[in-house]
Amino acid sequence: MPLGLLDDPAAQRQGRWLLDLRTGGGHVAVIGGPQSGKTTLLRTLVAALALTHTPREVAVYGVDLVGGGLLPLAGFPQVGGVTGRSDRERVRRTFEEVRGMLEHREEVFRERGIDSVESLCRRHAGGEVPELPMAEVVLVVDGLGLVRSEHEELEPLVADLLQRGGGYGIHLVGSLLRWNDLRIALQPAFGTRLELRLNDPADSVVDRRLAATLRDDQPGRVLTDARLFAQTALPRIDGVADAAALGDVVGQLGRAARSAWPGEPAPRVRVLPARQGADTLPGPREAPRRVPVGVDETTLQPLFLDLFDADQHLLVLGDGECGKTNLLRLVAAGLAARHGEEELVFAVMDPRRGLRDAVPEGLLGGYAGNGKVCGGLAAGIAKERPAIQRSTCSPTGSRWCSRSARWCR
Repeated sequence: MPLGLLDDPAAQRQGRWLLDLRTGGGHVAVIGGPQSGKTTLLRTLVAALALTHTPREVAVYGVDLVGGGLLPLAGFPQVGGVTGRSDRERVRRTFEEVRGMLEHREEVFRERGIDSVESLCRRHAGGEVPELPMAEVVLVVDGLGLVRSEHEELEPLVADLLQRGGGYGIHLVGSLLRWNDLRIALQPAFGTRLELRLNDPADSVVDRRLAATLRDDQPGRVLTDARLFAQTALPRIDGVADAAALGDVVGQLGRAARSAWPGEPAPRVRVLPARQGADTLPGPREAPRRVPVGVDETTLQPLFLDLFDADQHLLVLGDGECGKTNLLRLVAAGLAARHGEEELVFAVMDPRRGLRDAVPEGLLGGYAGNGKVCGGLAAGIAKERPAIQRSTCSPTGSRWCSRSARWCR
């Protein structure tokens, strides 16, 4: 995509500065000091992608950990979502969503015998890869260095995308204040390095002497990894050479592009719902043994609990009014819907009386509403345990008698 104007003094030529994300391993690092033009360069990159590629060719996902400069890009049909630093859940989900795309692409490449990104794009354009809604994916992170300090749990995801993503058409474009903000082991993964004005030219990894010539009054002036200077274009097509109110201009351009695109936009970043109805989870017919308790945030698929085979025990921790009792009621209802009186019996210890009607009468072997009765119920269960181990019989069909402190028929 075109990013601006490139100066090549050796060839006595100035022309369009073109950037190819498929070269240099597929990832791009933009390094520069404050107010040097990093965010504007990222805006220009996304706008250039959107004006030269369809959502079927490329999808862009943005994470803004700096100041919100990427948020106006959300209007482009190629942009599947842009999130800011304050929404930590959506930041994590964006990285996980892109990593999920990487894992899906690995399967598609293996099943269809695809050996390169070029082959993927060619076959995708011919409609031969219907499993993928877009040929390539670009993850743009403004403030990539802040992942290390503020989102340390995301570093393994970043490393995975850098190491494997380029070969499957997933590109990471990130901005940094300096190279040291990124772990040394990850720095070689960025094959394309663009340097704007640095606070200390000695930090340059391209050419310290050339980096020292970049001035404060030249925002957007870039030193490329080919040791050539380039000037970043503004992300606007109205012919106005003014960086004022650039966010509004980019937003208008994105909305115009979306209205002009007749097809489907890029897939959105999926997040966990604020509420999940129990009736939307798989029933006993779909899951006869396992009890669905919610949705997994990584796959956004139902999360199951298998108390009789794999899990055996469940401990629920949480603050007040966070949903602990609701989860216990959900588990009890799921077990009751899947097992009859000959298979299951409940002993309920409930001093707070939140589970009084959670278990059907036919499955309720004992209920304890205070500490004394809870102690007796626990002692009775402990006595039954050796008998259950010695025999296939269980206290199924029994009822706890608080007076005699034993299970009674």
